[in-house]
Formats: sequence, C-alpha cells, structure tokens
Amino acid sequence: MAKEHQVIEPHTRMNMLNTLAEVYLYAQDRSAAAERTAWSNKARRACRSAIKASAACRAKAPKAMRLQGTYEWLSGKPAAAQKCWQKGLAEAGRMGLRYDVAMILMEMGVRLKERAHLEQARATFAEIGIEVS
Repeated sequence: MAKEHQVIEPHTRMNMLNTLAEVYLYAQDRSAAAERTAWSNKARRACRSAIKASAACRAKAPKAMRLQGTYEWLSGKPAAAQKCWQKGLAEAGRMGLRYDVAMILMEMGVRLKERAHLEQARATFAEIGIEVS
C-alpha cells in the first residue's frame, strides 16, 4: 500500500506542474472564445500550484513565474504579467539559469512586442550555444 502512495520527488513534481500549466496556457491562448474560460480556469489552477510547489524546487521557480506571467497576460493583466516576468528574471539571474532568462525575455518580447527583449533573448541563447532563427 505504501508504494502506491509515494510522494513525488519535488523536481519531478515541478516538471509535471510546469508542463501542465504550459499545456493549459497554450490551449487558452489558441482556443475559441466558448472554450477559453474553461482553459483559463485550468491554467490558473496549474500556475498557482506550480508557484506554490516551487518553494521546494527553486531551480524550477523561474519557469513557474514565466508561466504565471503568461497567464496574467492572457487574462488581461499586463502589469501583473510584467511583475511575474521581472521576478522570474531576477530569480533566474540570481541562480545563473541562462536558459530561463532567455525564455522569459523571449516571452516578454513576444507578448509586449518589444524588439529589445527579443534581441536580448537571442543573445542569451547564443551565449549558451542555442541558435535561434
């Protein structure tokens, strides 16, 4: 019985929660208006769970913050979105997580339509050996 109810390791749990949030956000962003509310509710819960669980796995927190920012953006709250993205950038920078820095900058550049963020993201990706076209 105990094996059936083992606790998931924090890193694995964070990967699962972040991926679930990402899928729901993708569906929310691309769904018809009639379905958007249902996807938004799922995304909100998944993002909230990921942010909460990130306390046990700090290395996955910047991605959770990026996704929370995207949720806020899609929900029509640009100031809250930028606050989440900035917090994620600071956390990723503090931990030296260059890939997460680039991903957050890319998300900001796309959503805010700011070329400077996109160029910064491209340069950061290049620094870590990822070519972006």
